[in-house]
Amino acid sequence: SPDGRTVTFVRGDGGNNGVYTIGVDGSNERKVWGEGEILRHPKFSPDGKQIVFSRLLGEWKCFDTEFFGCITLRQLIAWFPAAAIPEVSRAILGDAERLSFPNWGISRVSAEGGDFLDIHALDSAIAPDWNRNGIVYQSKAGLEITTDASDAETRSVFHGGWDHDPDWQPNGEFILYQSREGSHWEIWRVLPDGGGIVALTRPETTLVDKLPSNVAPAWSPDGTRIVYLSNRAPDEEAGDWRLWTMNSDGSDKRQLPVDVPVDYVFAAEQV
Repeated sequence: SPDGRTVTFVRGDGGNNGVYTIGVDGSNERKVWGEGEILRHPKFSPDGKQIVFSRLLGEWKCFDTEFFGCITLRQLIAWFPAAAIPEVSRAILGDAERLSFPNWGISRVSAEGGDFLDIHALDSAIAPDWNRNGIVYQSKAGLEITTDASDAETRSVFHGGWDHDPDWQPNGEFILYQSREGSHWEIWRVLPDGGGIVALTRPETTLVDKLPSNVAPAWSPDGTRIVYLSNRAPDEEAGDWRLWTMNSDGSDKRQLPVDVPVDYVFAAEQV
């Protein structure tokens, strides 16, 4: 929470699935919302009064095409005039296999458990993060921004292909995210309009058997430091996951002296 006193988390345990809060000393655990739903990625609002999270809504389906990737009928309708849809469908879709994927949505609830609202977002919306300018999230169309309003519209930050887990600077403009580069992942920074993209982490050397990854970035409350996970070993090979910090410009990278096992499996786990 913004005052540093409370942590919000989700529990996945059958009927106990839900959004929870707990004091940083482990006291006062309470269930805020949920009755068995599959939930992910809770984050507090900037004033600490509400919690945003993603929840499983069902499935979304797309056609696995050779040149356009997996596209939906909604995308075809948006790209072409209605009169051309039948011919375009035959030409582009052909015998393309129709695939199904989990469809996540974004919702919010008060930190006391009331005032629930589904927030307008694109399909497969996960990993929301909230600052005074809105809610940034990851979708199948890339990084998007929406707002906490019943008439909200979602707008694109940008879509680079493998851009995951955005985190918005609490009192500033920059959005952190992780992006895949071949066999490894790195952390980047971008402005809300999609400009000013900067890589904050890069391989120290490529002369290794397996390049390490840097993932799961999150801002400090004052927006000056970044905490993240890295499996960068002293010999620059990929090794065990550890907690690291760096400045907002990527300088002063430090491994924290926290010797706890971390099992990161690239499923948008967060720090």
